[in-house]
Amino acid sequence: MKTAFLCACRTSDFMVYFWPLMHELLDYLKDTKSASTALECILVLLEARLMKFSDTSELQQQLEEIAQCVFSNVPSKRVPTFTLKPWRHKGEPHDVFVDLICAIARVKLDFAMEHIVFKLLSSVGQTE
Repeated sequence: MKTAFLCACRTSDFMVYFWPLMHELLDYLKDTKSASTALECILVLLEARLMKFSDTSELQQQLEEIAQCVFSNVPSKRVPTFTLKPWRHKGEPHDVFVDLICAIARVKLDFAMEHIVFKLLSSVGQTE
């Protein structure tokens, strides 16, 4: 619910509340019951952020943290990631992950390719 309200608010309010809400959503990824909903909310919030404010200086850092939390097997200091292979949440359809990559690629193709797609491809076949 917060996500929808934030996406419809004024620019100044959106920028103030975006990152705290995103951290809250990333924290929900740890809970298997709410991970699916959290991923959908992350997608909506990120799409709104990218469509409204894709030219801000902190965007690169925010995208790096989001990609680290959602797509990586490397433990993050902020949010522990999942240990499932290769990078998918148990029972979660690939669609939401593909949608996240596409949303980022529409605005930051170089980031999507370098920080997500190439890292995922390089991890295929690696054993833990």
